[in-house]
Amino acid sequence: MRIYTIVGIILFVIIGLFAWGQFNAAQKPVSYWESTPIACLSNGHENLSLHIHQELFVLVDGVEETVPANIGITPSCMAEVHTHDTTGKLHVEATRSDKKFTLEDLFTIQHMPIERSGYSLAIDVDGKKVSSAKEVELRDGQRIVMAYTSVPTQ
Repeated sequence: MRIYTIVGIILFVIIGLFAWGQFNAAQKPVSYWESTPIACLSNGHENLSLHIHQELFVLVDGVEETVPANIGITPSCMAEVHTHDTTGKLHVEATRSDKKFTLEDLFTIQHMPIERSGYSLAIDVDGKKVSSAKEVELRDGQRIVMAYTSVPTQ
């Protein structure tokens, strides 16, 4: 009887350690997006503590520009800030609910400058003007408009 108790305890410990390892592995990102602090989600849409969305509109001289699909998505990585389609819907997903992201992070993973040569930029979040993309903390349900206006040449 005693041998069964010892075997049971050993099996319980082994299973517990395995489960603990699996739980912790699922919670930690495997890598980061190309030398940025933006993590790759190794399990896609699983084990998330944060999952929010924003709408992004980009206007160039009053004409809406399409936000590219699959920003931050490769076959081996889904960045914590990404798009799936061309609707302008941003996806912010992370395994930690306290992690903060900015509009600048989207441009960082896309390797695109926020400023455009020959244009001035005005950023509006839910009807309020902000001075920079770094200032825009991404929160659920936001409507973000980036309006580029040609600067007249003299």
